[in-house]
Amino acid sequence: MLISKAERTIAGRYLRLGRQERFVSVVAAFAVLGIGLGVATLIVVLSVMDGFKAKLFDQVIGVNGHISLYAPEGQGAAAQLEAFKQAFTKEQNIQLFTEMWEQQALLTVSGRYQGVLIKGMNIRSLYEKPIVGASLTPPLPGSLDPDVPSLVLGARLAERLGLRVGDSVTLTTLNRTASAFGSLPRQRVFRLASLFTSGLYDYDTNVAFIDLPDARLLFHAEGQWNTAEIFLRNPDAMDKTVAWLVDNLPAGVGVRDWRYANRSLFAAIEVERSVMFIILSLIILVAAFNIISTMVILVKNKTRDIAVLRTLGATPNSIRRIFMAVGLCLGGSGLVVGVTLGVLFARNIETVRRWVQHLTGTQLFPDEIYFLNEMPSAVAPGTVALIAVMALVLVALATWYPANKASQVRPLDILRYG
Repeated sequence: MLISKAERTIAGRYLRLGRQERFVSVVAAFAVLGIGLGVATLIVVLSVMDGFKAKLFDQVIGVNGHISLYAPEGQGAAAQLEAFKQAFTKEQNIQLFTEMWEQQALLTVSGRYQGVLIKGMNIRSLYEKPIVGASLTPPLPGSLDPDVPSLVLGARLAERLGLRVGDSVTLTTLNRTASAFGSLPRQRVFRLASLFTSGLYDYDTNVAFIDLPDARLLFHAEGQWNTAEIFLRNPDAMDKTVAWLVDNLPAGVGVRDWRYANRSLFAAIEVERSVMFIILSLIILVAAFNIISTMVILVKNKTRDIAVLRTLGATPNSIRRIFMAVGLCLGGSGLVVGVTLGVLFARNIETVRRWVQHLTGTQLFPDEIYFLNEMPSAVAPGTVALIAVMALVLVALATWYPANKASQVRPLDILRYG
């Protein structure tokens, strides 16, 4: 929409409302404020949801790998998997292949009990390449010695149980062993060698790592491993890698990628994001109605001015452009305020959360519910641009009707009848 210098001048004069138009000024201020708050709210909410999804994805991949393999029971299958382990390097997209023995066990310390998922693996690789995607405390001296049964525990679980590095804990498994008193659960004492923090609440409170030989001994394992985590160089080529694994793995081996294991969670996040976008967009729509109210009142007050302009030779299109410019300036002002506030707020959301928590004494983002120990935020330029364009379109649509009515004013009737 091209607008001449004269039209811009008149539109600018109409934006500077006089004392007789205070009510219009109040309505216009609420319209600008409504657009700004709606845009800012939408940016903050979608940024938090995008950050939550990205952070959760990084943590899930960090602790579980892109693809998980589940071995069938039996020594024959284990032998076949060992042969496959030597051949997996043929698939160039596989960056890391880590075999494990996973099984549930009961952790006991000072009369307190906690069920944990034991991940038996090469415990030294936790420090060489932390597959838990987490920060680890330095290992206890001598804990990496294969002859020392060592355990790496989540920091939150250790805090809950009152454990410190160097303490001893007992692991009990349902795998039974024969004794003079009958069949008894298998037990073994481990020394707490290190603590890890992954950022995932469930992981930090329910998982423990021990060395793979210790796991096979504890669980009386018949095979070398019963699960494996595969990390990819190019996650975008996951489907091709999964197809290659299915074709080359022994029969009965389960193959699951992270999308299958977490499909419900990420689908729910995506649906929630779409719903929140629609609901919060209604705030901008309501603010757009304030733009309509402002423009209708302004057109009514400027009817005589419109008649004079038409008498001086202004065309209906020129009148329409003048009032469209006024409405777009009002909406654009709110848009600039909203984008600025929204981006600043979203980028400092964790600081704001801590400040509000300290002020109110309430927990706004409990990690036991949202899995993460801090409120993430990711301001995506594409999302901000989409919100800005949507708001601008709504403002333009809201401005069109009053501007069009102004262009239809008949100057002769106004000058004749007032």
